[in-house]
Amino acid sequence: MSTRQQEQDRKVKVIFDAAKLYADGQKAEAAQILVSAGIAQSEEVAIQSIEAFMSTMQDTRPAPRTTLLGMPIHKGYRWNRHFGDGEIWTRGDGLNVIETTGVHDGQIWYHVSCSFAKKMPSYDDLAQMKDFFVGPDRQAIQIFPRSGKHVSIHEYALHLWSNLSDPDWLPDFAPGGTI
Repeated sequence: MSTRQQEQDRKVKVIFDAAKLYADGQKAEAAQILVSAGIAQSEEVAIQSIEAFMSTMQDTRPAPRTTLLGMPIHKGYRWNRHFGDGEIWTRGDGLNVIETTGVHDGQIWYHVSCSFAKKMPSYDDLAQMKDFFVGPDRQAIQIFPRSGKHVSIHEYALHLWSNLSDPDWLPDFAPGGTI
């Protein structure tokens, strides 16, 4: 990853951290984070920047009744908010699930991530997210990229990807399969 990309990723994380503090009513602390990181020249400019950023995140679309893939909302999860073209769902214990779709290399991909604020989700959390959001009959993968390609804006997030363009894109790993 280039130094420029690393700096941009650092700034994005700082801005999101500041926005969370601001949303929790900690305006002065949020402003100080942006000033300390060199993103804003003063606390006044920092507050204006955070408010402008937060206003772009407000959305008037109604809450969805299903996941992006049309899966019913499972008991224990509630819709939290829109996230760009995707959605954020929250489970009763604080696990957040973000779902998005996008085109990558000419294929349509569905992405889901799960995270807690201060701990890594378990394998069971990831497996439940896969079943509830991706679906039990659709394949999903977890990717471990080369170190230089790794991007993370949340310390405690796990991600799954599913190819919607080609549902049978993975080789058959079962005994007697293609691998």
